[in-house]
Amino acid sequence: MMQRSWIARRACQLLLCAAVSGLRAPAPRLRIRMSAGPGYETDRFAGRYALGKNLPTVSSKNGMQFAWRGKEQPVRVLGGASSEVLGGKNLADVLRKGFEIEERAFRALESGEPAEPLSVHTSAGVPQALDDFLDALAPHLPQWAQESDDWCVNLQAEGSSAVHAAIDMVIQATQPGADLTAPTARTRVACGASSYHGPASTSPGGGIPLGAAAKGLTHPVRYPVPSPFLRYREESDEEFHERLLAEFIEYLDTYEHELGVVLFEPQWGSSVASTPWPPQLLRAYVTEAKRRGLAVICDEVMCGLGRHGQDARGATGCFLTECWDLRPDAVTFGKSIGGGAGHLLSGAILLTGASQLAQSSRTALQSHTYAGSSARALCNGAALLNRLTSLRDNVRAVEKAVKPTLQKLRQDSGGRVLTQGQGALWGGLFAHSDLAERTAANVALKKKCAERGVLPYFVPVGGFMLTPRYDDDPALLTSAVEDLARCCLEVVNEMSWSEDDLLPLSKPAEVTITSTTTTTTSAAEPIVQEALQELEKPCEHLSDRDRAIVQLNTAYFHRCAQAWSVAAKHARIASLEDEAIAALARGAAPPFAPTSRDAAVHASTVDLLRNRGLARSESALALLGAEGVASLVQLVGRQASSALTLNVFDDSTDQPWEADAALLSDAELSALVAMAGASDDADVCLQHGCDMDEAIIAQQKEAAEVAPELY
Repeated sequence: MMQRSWIARRACQLLLCAAVSGLRAPAPRLRIRMSAGPGYETDRFAGRYALGKNLPTVSSKNGMQFAWRGKEQPVRVLGGASSEVLGGKNLADVLRKGFEIEERAFRALESGEPAEPLSVHTSAGVPQALDDFLDALAPHLPQWAQESDDWCVNLQAEGSSAVHAAIDMVIQATQPGADLTAPTARTRVACGASSYHGPASTSPGGGIPLGAAAKGLTHPVRYPVPSPFLRYREESDEEFHERLLAEFIEYLDTYEHELGVVLFEPQWGSSVASTPWPPQLLRAYVTEAKRRGLAVICDEVMCGLGRHGQDARGATGCFLTECWDLRPDAVTFGKSIGGGAGHLLSGAILLTGASQLAQSSRTALQSHTYAGSSARALCNGAALLNRLTSLRDNVRAVEKAVKPTLQKLRQDSGGRVLTQGQGALWGGLFAHSDLAERTAANVALKKKCAERGVLPYFVPVGGFMLTPRYDDDPALLTSAVEDLARCCLEVVNEMSWSEDDLLPLSKPAEVTITSTTTTTTSAAEPIVQEALQELEKPCEHLSDRDRAIVQLNTAYFHRCAQAWSVAAKHARIASLEDEAIAALARGAAPPFAPTSRDAAVHASTVDLLRNRGLARSESALALLGAEGVASLVQLVGRQASSALTLNVFDDSTDQPWEADAALLSDAELSALVAMAGASDDADVCLQHGCDMDEAIIAQQKEAAEVAPELY
């Protein structure tokens, strides 16, 4: 019995290590043990959390106070990811007309008489409530779109489908007559380095848990964004924004011929903990994209419906797009537009180009059975839009209740918790530059929040997001945020982070290659220049992509800053995906298909670096050929020699791989690792040791004993 218990415990530890450090272990064949609780609370429901880790059933809600079955005190829910905007009587008023329709329909159905439709299949007609919804939506469009009167809207049930609809509409509208199935078609979608536009498996942005092919049109290389993960120390706002814009222009120069759409989130949600874009910088990005003929979409599923709280500039303030004068081709909406009471509705508004679709007899390609078919959702949406301007004071009250406490948290934490937001969308981010440290902090924060009965929306990058209802009681809201702030302060005090550990990151080492014949005053300089030139040499029988994979692995293995900078530059020129670069920047297994050439090059390089030989060369020989394998061996040797030389003669403490590693969140990395290599592969990563993993496992175990529903 003791031996079986040890085996089971060790299997769990290996799986947890794999999720954080990239080590891949075969899945243990453990029988799922069913709990004796009600159906939802058993291991039969595969929902948001890991199987068997569901949150308790919610028996009642009163504003932010949720009553969980089996809990004596209600939990104060500050999160919900913009899923609700109103509660109590205000919500009842929004739901009233739809409820009355359903009540009349029920009575008619019960008596066998014709009934008002509650839903209509998209192939059979539309609900009567559609006209009311469109009439309510029109005044909230940007003034220029109303004046041109060339707009249309596609309706869906949830946000990711709305984004897909926006993509296909703007491509059709901006490229009339183009053969969109041609190999050279400009249909790729550009997403930010930190972004979220729906479930990562198939939506733009996020990770690639099912591989890049499942992301459809999403371009594998992400454009730079003004997130704290990409900023350098000692860099002013002006310098940061100027550098990013230059890098964005370079990105477009490189990939413009492939792109049809550029996708923006004016204010991030979970991917950067509610951080708003700097408006002037975002306008510059949008202007540059449109100057090149690219379609622009602003995804406001999270921040729209006035949640942003920005100056309406004489309009209704529904969309941040209008408040900041962004002028995209399309804007999306969703979340609680249907009232936040379970009647699902989302949509994509084509702000210009509707006539183009009509003339060519086209429409949105994204459609399904219940796309905009719910009469109740449409009634709720119309009622909410009709009263939206009257809720602006409520949003300001939310900001007044939240902002001072979060500002104080940032100050009291010594910058160890970065807080940001606006209106009724706020967030906090643990500022340690190491993702493993932020993960550990998040585990501790969940435990402390559970003890105090407060529940923010925990974000995978390490921190939280707050999306209160517009009519939450300000005093209760302030009290809950103060409790959350105390939890955060306790966590960072316990973590004992030094200022050198915090974001922003150190600036990567500058790599400048000059002729070795240059007169120098240092005996070491010719040696350094020769090593740098060696890094730049091409390699016969290997592609640029092959070379980039070898270079990144070798540079990370030897922790050579200059070699990494050269390798990262080559990798992007070779169109190596950001997800792969980010994984290699942590020494983790990248998301290459198990039987691909990429996987063979990566595995062979790791084998050579770690074991100074090829234990299993069959796959490499089959995919690369004998000459390719020989070239790979030579390249690893030359790159390793240059990296060691640079380490000896360069005393820089820079770690440029940290900036690339930050392109992926912890949760995204876990998903990527799960897709890398076959299940019986040996280690195909360069991560050294599992000390941090064991520490995190211990903290998770301790926290789970206090609040198992959160883990």
